[in-house]
Amino acid sequence: MTFSPLALLRSGDPASIRRHWNETRQRHPTCRIDVSGADLGRLDLGKEPVELLDCRGISLRGTFLLLARMQKCDFRASDLSELDAFRADLRYSDLRYCNLRGAYLGKTDLRNTDFSGADLSGADLRETDLRGASLVGAILVETYLDGALLNDANLKDAVLERTRLRGCDLTAIKGLEPLQLRTCVLDSPATTTAKSLLTAAPTHLDEKSSQGNRS
Repeated sequence: MTFSPLALLRSGDPASIRRHWNETRQRHPTCRIDVSGADLGRLDLGKEPVELLDCRGISLRGTFLLLARMQKCDFRASDLSELDAFRADLRYSDLRYCNLRGAYLGKTDLRNTDFSGADLSGADLRETDLRGASLVGAILVETYLDGALLNDANLKDAVLERTRLRGCDLTAIKGLEPLQLRTCVLDSPATTTAKSLLTAAPTHLDEKSSQGNRS
């Protein structure tokens, strides 16, 4: 089966896009959609965002979504590696089990988005709004979260290794355990809450300090 996903995404107003896209996916559920490298920036087509698209399992590897407005969309198990979604609006979207390795999501609105089980290794989420987001079981190895808003975000069982959290308020994060912060890069001095969390687990920052004292 052949159809143009890009043509569908540019087929009219947001309501028409949602109807045409989802109807096509229902008629052809086994068709693999690959829009890798496409430029879908500013995908709002008017005052209203594109909502409720069924984007499960598609490839958006290296795609440009700068300033795109795609709220409440289902991206489960999709390849979003190296995606560039600077300042995009992806609120309330489902990104469970997505590959987001190396993605650029700087200053993106990701409030109440579900990243459970997603791989965000090496991704750049600096100054991103993650309030209310679920990062349960997410992989955050060498992920940049400097300046991100993390109020009410859930990091239960998330894998944090050399994760950068400078400028983040750790006081309202859910599910955060001391051992998760062991190798994270934090502010110096850390917040009061961060200090209390870290008493049971030395951080990368502490290790540097101790090395400096020995030298």
